[in-house]
Amino acid sequence: MPGTDGNYCSHNPCSLQGDNPSRTFRCVREWAPSDVGMVLAKFITALLRVLSDDKENRDKKVASMAARKLADENQSMEHLKNRILVVDDDPSVLEMLTRVLIGEDYLALPAASGPDALKIADATQIDLVLLDLNMPGQSGWETFETLTARRPLVPVIIIAARSTQLLAALTSGAGALLEKPLDFPKLLQTINNLLTEPAESRLARKAGKSAEFHYLPAQQNEQSKQDS
Repeated sequence: MPGTDGNYCSHNPCSLQGDNPSRTFRCVREWAPSDVGMVLAKFITALLRVLSDDKENRDKKVASMAARKLADENQSMEHLKNRILVVDDDPSVLEMLTRVLIGEDYLALPAASGPDALKIADATQIDLVLLDLNMPGQSGWETFETLTARRPLVPVIIIAARSTQLLAALTSGAGALLEKPLDFPKLLQTINNLLTEPAESRLARKAGKSAEFHYLPAQQNEQSKQDS
């Protein structure tokens, strides 16, 4: 490449000033093989980074779409499940009943008091109620009257600690009376029976007409059976 006396220089930008104002200098850059390799390597690296980012974005998009689809499917399945409102002020009983119902693929809605139960019933669709009578504040029967007035077609299973509630349960329009301690196999069978009965039976029971009533007396332990 010609030096300062020629028409070309290797400086960029050119800082040469010619002695002859009419002389024109043009600046060009000399490209060594190492320079070309370095530029090419940088270009390839940048290209690979762009391709990698695109693949990562595509993977994230696919994963996000799959997660949304799974969530939608799960939500659809939740809507298909029967919703059972469980009302009991005893935390251990409430937890136990909830776990049993979930294990049977029901959607359990726990409530620790009558007012809480009514709020849930007003906010969402329910298909059946398990209602304990012995609760502080608003009693089970008070909750029953309000709940069945608002939802006359929802079957209710009364849970009682004593056997003195049979007549009241029969005349109230409840679907069943369950006495503690609980017999879970019979309870689950009764739940299924009430969920599958026709609406006419529920209305007849509520009106005091002839309709099937399920009575589940307290489960006796083995020692009690032997003593008797």
